[in-house]
Amino acid sequence: MKKLCSALCAAGALVLATPATAQVVTTTDQTTGTPLNNKIDESTTNTDDNKVTVYGSDAGNTLADVRFIGGNTFLSTEAAATQLGSLVGSDLHITPGGGFAFVSDGDADGTNNLFAIIVDPDNLFTDMKFAVQLTGEGSFDLYYLLAGASNFVNAATFQTDNKGNTNYLIDVTGGYFDAIQIVSHDASIFELKQISMNAAVPEPGTWALMLLGFGCIGWRLRRRNRRSIPQLA
Repeated sequence: MKKLCSALCAAGALVLATPATAQVVTTTDQTTGTPLNNKIDESTTNTDDNKVTVYGSDAGNTLADVRFIGGNTFLSTEAAATQLGSLVGSDLHITPGGGFAFVSDGDADGTNNLFAIIVDPDNLFTDMKFAVQLTGEGSFDLYYLLAGASNFVNAATFQTDNKGNTNYLIDVTGGYFDAIQIVSHDASIFELKQISMNAAVPEPGTWALMLLGFGCIGWRLRRRNRRSIPQLA
């Protein structure tokens, strides 16, 4: 029993902390397309604006916050974005429209130097769809960060124009996304819009393994507490 519970505890921790063998696919859609389950609008609770980090949420704020972090260069890790964003960042401006958030360069620094945006929901997710409009013709890289991973990975490079009519979709199977990052080349980012996502729903087998792992952790703690209770003579 002890060996079995130790194995289940380890497996539960592995489910929570380790990226699965994931397959990531990106596609484009020349029309506006159908949004995913959770449309991301401006947050009504975190109303910061014209700052390095601004916030969105889905309609009704049923999801936790979605952070948008602006920068003028690629940031390789989520930690770097959080800690160094104010040093390399562009201020962001967020406005609502048609149920979506529109994220653009703010006017606090008086210039459009927005070349990177990290989209970082508090919830893990399996899909995200968005449109991006540049200030001119150019290309951008789409990066993703898997749950449990440390570094962003380049998924694809896209050529685009200054119209912003193309929708981009990134999808993962066998894992979950933690965040994505859009990094523009040549032309700066004018606007990120039409953002929607599918929040992660663990498969039944994953839930079962996690519950067994948590149960065994509780069992082991209870046994340890019993052993530590002093016995009266």
